[in-house]
Amino acid sequence: MPLQMQISCDVWVFYLLWFACFWEFFSHVVLLICNYVATKYIMRAPEAEMKALVMVCSQKSEVISLAVLPRLPALGDPGLLTIGFLMIYLPMLIIDGFIAYYWAKAYDHRIKSEKETKPY
Repeated sequence: MPLQMQISCDVWVFYLLWFACFWEFFSHVVLLICNYVATKYIMRAPEAEMKALVMVCSQKSEVISLAVLPRLPALGDPGLLTIGFLMIYLPMLIIDGFIAYYWAKAYDHRIKSEKETKPY
């Protein structure tokens, strides 16, 4: 009987872990959008500072989740649960990589078009 309870508890923790991973992803996307709108339209920061603020401020969701995780004793071993949060951190970095690549490509295109229009 205790084995069945352990298995059902592990399944519950597994589903909770996946929910936490999707929540991390969702919160990261929401933070990206909010930070972009705040820095570009409300603060009207220069382009370089805007990009830096958006990327740095959006990565705070991983730090917050890892700070809260040890304070939830009913979930089990925090070291094992951290693996789930680290699993979702890689897609966050990939998303941010695509955004940085797009911004770099747009910047290069703008610089190239400025060089073509300015006669030397």
